[in-house]
Amino acid sequence: MADEITKAQVTWPGSDTVFRKMIHKEIPAKIIYEDDQCFAFHDISPQKPTHFLVILKKHISQISAAAVDDEILLGKMQIKNIMSYHFIPNRMATINKTK
Repeated sequence: MADEITKAQVTWPGSDTVFRKMIHKEIPAKIIYEDDQCFAFHDISPQKPTHFLVILKKHISQISAAAVDDEILLGKMQIKNIMSYHFIPNRMATINKTK
């Protein structure tokens, strides 16, 4: 786990992450929603039948690294998550933050 935290903390824009590869269509993803700012897709190892992830296309390694300008983007991402969440029974929303 510590290794994953270290990797998350040292990522930078353009780094070779699985999420960047999905956004750039270099690897397949079951896309639910996409626009110029965010990307939603089904999890490859779902914990529930409707498990999906919503990520920003702009690279932000951690919530604590977000700039004031990112507030609107983060809000939009959460709204997309909540709107999808509203229509799914037995739902749970989680925001993961790496320390």
